[in-house]
Amino acid sequence: PSNSDYTKSLYYKTYDITPFLSAGVNAIAVELGYGWYGKKALLLQMFAEYADGTRWDDHSFLDGMWRVGGGAVTRHSIFGGETHDHIRAEAIGNYRLPGYPADWDNGWMFAFYQLPEQGVKRADQTDPIRVTGIYEPVSSHRAGGDIVYDFGQNLAGWAEITAEGARGAKITLRFAEGLNGDGSVNQLNLRTAESRDEVILSGKGRETFEPRFTYHGFQYVQVSVEGAAEILSIRAKHVHNDVPAVGAFRCSDEALNRLHRNAVMTERNNLHSVMTDCPQRDERLGWLNDLTSRIYQNINNFDLSRMIPKVLQDIRDTQAADGSITDTAPFLGGTRPADPVCASYLLFGKMAYRYYGDRELLEEYYDSYAAWVSCLLSYADRYILPLSYYGDWVVPECYMDTRTEGAYMSSAYLCWQLKLMAEIAGILGREEDAARYKKMYGESGLAVNRRWFDEKKVCYANNSQTANAVALSIGFAPAWAKEALARQIREDVLARGNHNTSGNQGYRHFFYAMAEAGETQLLIDVLKNPEYPGWGYMLANGATTVWERWEKTMKLEMHSFDHPMFASYDGIFYHYLAGILVDENACACDKLTIRPQWNNELTEVHAHLDTVRGRVASAWIKEKGRVALTLTIPPTASAILDFDGEMDGKPFSRGKKVEGGTYSITAAL
Repeated sequence: PSNSDYTKSLYYKTYDITPFLSAGVNAIAVELGYGWYGKKALLLQMFAEYADGTRWDDHSFLDGMWRVGGGAVTRHSIFGGETHDHIRAEAIGNYRLPGYPADWDNGWMFAFYQLPEQGVKRADQTDPIRVTGIYEPVSSHRAGGDIVYDFGQNLAGWAEITAEGARGAKITLRFAEGLNGDGSVNQLNLRTAESRDEVILSGKGRETFEPRFTYHGFQYVQVSVEGAAEILSIRAKHVHNDVPAVGAFRCSDEALNRLHRNAVMTERNNLHSVMTDCPQRDERLGWLNDLTSRIYQNINNFDLSRMIPKVLQDIRDTQAADGSITDTAPFLGGTRPADPVCASYLLFGKMAYRYYGDRELLEEYYDSYAAWVSCLLSYADRYILPLSYYGDWVVPECYMDTRTEGAYMSSAYLCWQLKLMAEIAGILGREEDAARYKKMYGESGLAVNRRWFDEKKVCYANNSQTANAVALSIGFAPAWAKEALARQIREDVLARGNHNTSGNQGYRHFFYAMAEAGETQLLIDVLKNPEYPGWGYMLANGATTVWERWEKTMKLEMHSFDHPMFASYDGIFYHYLAGILVDENACACDKLTIRPQWNNELTEVHAHLDTVRGRVASAWIKEKGRVALTLTIPPTASAILDFDGEMDGKPFSRGKKVEGGTYSITAAL
């Protein structure tokens, strides 16, 4: 079941086991692991209904029927890996069969009672974690006496290995994202995570092994053998919450296509009942500051309608009486109260309404949201919020941005969350609250402007790209200054050789603010730039996922090469290159704005988003000085065309409204 704070929420799975039962006596066996943390324990209920209508149930309480014994898995942990002893498995025999001698003489004993965790029992409604893809090695090489396999893709999951060898021979698999100079796997960035699987062969011909209670983040697997054994085959299995894909994007530029694939893969690798920050090292936490940026990418690529409620419950489980939440959920690291840049709590609820029409979720969490915002206000002095731990995290030069003051980021994000509260209250018909939060949003924006806006220079804080972009994106920048602020950002980017200087918050605002300003060519240049630091630099160094940091050299401290916090550039591919914009006040994607930007080097763009109302699709191709656009709007939705064009031989002006249907449109370049 899903990872959670077991003292607050305890998730259970439901299975129909009818196909596995036969007439007569049956045996029910459960193999237990430690999971994310805690003890081995079983809480189980079984229900049966017979053809004559009679019912029967059993449970995991002490009734003399349940026995417990050691298994063939002798070592396991999520972070450390697993050891499987095939000799031990042979000695234990098939305990899944009726009549198996689960008695004292055979090493079994009566199960003993443990106090159950006190969390509220909740049905686990997240998409199941399962194997979704198989990767064969693209190459292999020797490293000392070992073989190192390269699967050509950084992924989350494990390796399945088939071998043949002598009884007692041990095969060890070590997983990593990179290699040392001698060709061996480099596990430096895993910190204390061993990421090591082992299998002890029984010597009975071909034997296949894959783990049950762990997963790894890796591209490379180093296989070592103790004793006489031959590796017959190895393949990598991609494992994650199997959330349905709802979006697709491609364009005429293969570098952008690669960046899109990297963003999608990075997010998939980090869906493991928690939206983790990384899949490989001794962390794998749900950092709320990361999620604040990530939602702008992943909601266009995946159906998160079952994941978002789980994330929100995890966050609410961290909430204290003073309204504070924590930096991670489940709370296993970080601080309390959370850094104010953790706007993801409100954002996820608002996105669930915009994309899926989930009003009940907003009703359920409204009081909790209000308590969190009140907590932030209690730390503020007339809307200036000095509380900051991370701010714009991991700018190219260092962890914490020294150009953009933490208090500026926190105060700006307080302003943003007041804006979100006004919108949520309005959706729920709480008009007095909506008016109050709207007033506070306006006041907080003025307070930020008084403190950090330089009217003469027309810039915020130290004129950093982040500071100016945040003001534009959140909306507290004065209307008269918007064009100049975008120009300031553009000039700084060009002066730095097409580089963005932001961290994990500012870059998302940078991409969206500059796309709003019509600067998609500038953004394409930034993304494709092969020089350090940037996303093009990642591509130039063979990245198949998005990195946590900008450097290619692996380090001991935080240095994940599979980290979705920097993947939200992908959102502008849908929103501004394809032009599929879900309005801020939309309910289940009922209101759309179509605003494709073709004033750039691309010659064609194709994208779609499958909504609860049907597919939205936008595909444009440049032809003979004009653009041909094919647009599909689903039934019960409408869209505003935010450009001038021609349809059915008739010209139309910006602002034309269209209902559900498919349209062929041309426009001037």
